[in-house]
Amino acid sequence: MNEALEISGIVIAAFGGGSAIVLGLTKWSGELMANTLLNRVRQNHERELEKLKTEYNKELELLRTDQQKVLKIHALQFEKEFSTYQTLWAAVLALRKEVEVLMPELDRIPKDSPWASIAPERMKKAAEAFDRAKNIALENRPFVNPSAYELCDRLFKVALKGILRIRLIIERCAQTGEGGGRIVDYEEMRTITNECHSIADELCVLIHARIGILYESNVEG
Repeated sequence: MNEALEISGIVIAAFGGGSAIVLGLTKWSGELMANTLLNRVRQNHERELEKLKTEYNKELELLRTDQQKVLKIHALQFEKEFSTYQTLWAAVLALRKEVEVLMPELDRIPKDSPWASIAPERMKKAAEAFDRAKNIALENRPFVNPSAYELCDRLFKVALKGILRIRLIIERCAQTGEGGGRIVDYEEMRTITNECHSIADELCVLIHARIGILYESNVEG
């Protein structure tokens, strides 16, 4: 360090006071350039940072918008499916009830009674309940769980079997003049009724579970 000072002194002595000025200017110029470069780097950095912040805010806003869309879709899905299940379940219960009363044994009608006189009206009500329930299921098929629709389809097939069976008996009664009590296969009708009950119970459990899943998904969303 001392040697450097001695050398600097020699240089200054050799060139006179002007060299001190030159050295001073050189130092000042270097500091100015360094500060200018530093400011330029800082400004570039700030611009880049501001640009990144702007891009990030845009992406964040898009994510928020997408999230709001998802939440809205979940809410609409829940409302639609829940409403559909309410309507469908009411129709299924009505159909099950009408299929039950098709069976003469439930009325404890004697085998010799004119069962055929009351059967047509009951068959008509059962057929109307069948059409209504099936139409509701078909019209809302895109909005219900596939398993729920499959259960409805099974129920419709069983119910239709009972309705068609009673229609055949009514037609035979009209041709033969029999009362119908001797023609009805009670065991078959009992099986149909029990199967309708069983499928409806399965559907009830599935709807209950499905509504729970939809509710949880809607809340978590």
